[in-house]
Amino acid sequence: LSTHAIAATLTVGNSGADYTTIQEAINNSTDGDVIDVNTDTYSEALEFNGRQLTVLGNQSWLLPPTATDAIRWLNSADAAVSDFQILPNGGRAFFSQNSEASITGCTVSGAGNGANLNGGAIYVDGGSLSLSSTQLDTSNGAWGGSVFATNHQFEN
Repeated sequence: LSTHAIAATLTVGNSGADYTTIQEAINNSTDGDVIDVNTDTYSEALEFNGRQLTVLGNQSWLLPPTATDAIRWLNSADAAVSDFQILPNGGRAFFSQNSEASITGCTVSGAGNGANLNGGAIYVDGGSLSLSSTQLDTSNGAWGGSVFATNHQFEN
């Protein structure tokens, strides 16, 4: 008898998908799952809840409803996002604490408020972050400009 679970692919979209919001798919996922997001605009902020997931944005727009972190990783291992267009509305695009996170093929515009936010687009505290083919436009942080990192490994 095997105790290994098989990773699932969960879909997100308006019709014919498993879930209508990305956060709902994250909440119902298990470690190792892939969340495949149908190309659209999503007005939500994402919290990985410590899960080991891959979220494929497929060039979707992610617009958090308030000036908050668009994507948060807290104590997440092997967490990854790719191919999102993110407009954080004065908040950060990514917040990673004690996580092993990966960002690939994302574009961030207008992150940070410049006054009291360390790392306008990306804040990393502990763990490691891999950043690949990602563009940070017009990001403004009090410390770190676009990226603020402490107690971490940073790979580019």
